[in-house]
Amino acid sequence: MGDLTSCWDDIDKILKNQFGEIQGSFRRSITVMGYVSKAALGFIDDEFELSRRFGFAKEDCGCVQMATFGLPCACILAEKRKKKLPILLDEIHPHLRRLSVIGEEVYANFSVTEEWDAVQKRIKRAPYKMKLFIKYKLLELGFPEETMLKPPSRKVATKGAPKRVKSAPKTRSTGRIPSRWETIDAQNPNSQCSHANSNEPYLQIPYISQIPNLMRPYIEDIVNVKGDGNCGFRVVARHMRLNEDSHVLVRHALINELKNHKSDYFPFYATEKRYKEIFDGLHPPTSKNGDAPPAKWLTSPDMGPIMASCYNRAVVLLTFPKMGGACETYFPIQSAPPLNPHSNIMCFCLIPEHFLHAKLKENCSLPPPFNEWMTHKIGEAEQWLFQFLDRQTAFDELMSKEPMPPKKPTNEHNPINLDTPEKPKQEIEVMDEDEDYAISLV
Repeated sequence: MGDLTSCWDDIDKILKNQFGEIQGSFRRSITVMGYVSKAALGFIDDEFELSRRFGFAKEDCGCVQMATFGLPCACILAEKRKKKLPILLDEIHPHLRRLSVIGEEVYANFSVTEEWDAVQKRIKRAPYKMKLFIKYKLLELGFPEETMLKPPSRKVATKGAPKRVKSAPKTRSTGRIPSRWETIDAQNPNSQCSHANSNEPYLQIPYISQIPNLMRPYIEDIVNVKGDGNCGFRVVARHMRLNEDSHVLVRHALINELKNHKSDYFPFYATEKRYKEIFDGLHPPTSKNGDAPPAKWLTSPDMGPIMASCYNRAVVLLTFPKMGGACETYFPIQSAPPLNPHSNIMCFCLIPEHFLHAKLKENCSLPPPFNEWMTHKIGEAEQWLFQFLDRQTAFDELMSKEPMPPKKPTNEHNPINLDTPEKPKQEIEVMDEDEDYAISLV
């Protein structure tokens, strides 16, 4: 047993460890009230209401809010509600925590008297035009509801002759008299055309011509998103019931998915260079207007498995072969399907340099899985294939009934005969001296 001096270092270490544990337990016990932004509390309240109504389980939730905002999702809140546990501050993303719970202080002695005196002195010394300018600026500050701005004057066309107004058609015109249904459609422009084919209502869906023929009857709706290079990520945000402008949050969620599971995704890209290209392409663009260059676009099939794994759902891509791709389905590469994987399928429609958001009908046929997924899937992810096997078999049957494009005509069965007669074979006469010379060489 030593003296106090020799034991002092050990005592100091013990006290520091105890102090750290006390601080950690105190920090973990702090609840979110008063420390989290109002927007975050609103998101938590919405998820809590869902958990209270439906009682989400882990396999049914999808954990979208946790992956996107870093906030507790419905399954976590349902578990806390059962065990009567509070939401702790450590469970909230640092970005959504308030820096201070105390409101801004109001300084009663705040004054601008010195600055105002300096402005008045400058007005006295300034020329007349400068005085008018300063006065105008002060009017804008003191009376913001009053302004000297006026609407721009109408620009008068100074070039070219004035446009002629088309006169109404004369009754004695020799043109064809419109039929009865044309007259009714002209009187009711917002109604459905009377001569439209009612047997194919899906043809009335906008952009339906951008969908392959065999999948058109299974489309419920198609929505166009803003085409600024972020269209693919806007489709994801819209499908996840977020605002289209939240595509940056989608990018960050996909970045975290790819970064945290690099070893799982690396076989899809084979080289470090290609992996880095995909990783850099997920980062938001740095342009002032937010437009994304081609290097920042959502690309398929490279990013398909990332989206499917991040949001734990099937992702369907519909496109034409002329686009350089094929209709296919992307599944998560390492997780098992939830309780009802058919309920929320994300569907993209790829057209030239743009993505559309398509909504599929329930139990419709689905394209085959991505070939690389069949090779590099991990563990329980194989269950996704069995869940959608019937729907993909139905797609294969539709493909077999799809008419093949006609072959180009050839002259295989009708060969062209040349009129040029064959040359007669010439008989070569061997001379005696040539024969003797050939024998001498042997």
